[in-house]
Amino acid sequence: MEYSLILWGAFGGLLPDIIRLVKNRFTGEFADFYRSPAYWTGLILSSFLGGLVVFLLKPLDIIYALSLGYFAPKIITSILSQHVPTSAKQELTESDPGKIKIWHWWNV
Repeated sequence: MEYSLILWGAFGGLLPDIIRLVKNRFTGEFADFYRSPAYWTGLILSSFLGGLVVFLLKPLDIIYALSLGYFAPKIITSILSQHVPTSAKQELTESDPGKIKIWHWWNV
């Protein structure tokens, strides 16, 4: 396996945010969530997940690696956001605004 494909997968994990930045580049506003440490942690984790899925599935070409990297964080996010326990939802509404819970982070 070429290790460059892992990098393409990691780049695929970054693509949704890159697309969002390009889409909003002319608004002149820098969204508040770009300043949040949780956003940057999520961005790094998305990139890592994209690279990890490519490493595990061993695609043969760049396009497949890029698409695996792109969809891996989206699929994991949708799975985790659908299965949030009721107790975690109550924690989100009753918790301190400065504390971030893992369920909230996956739903951001």
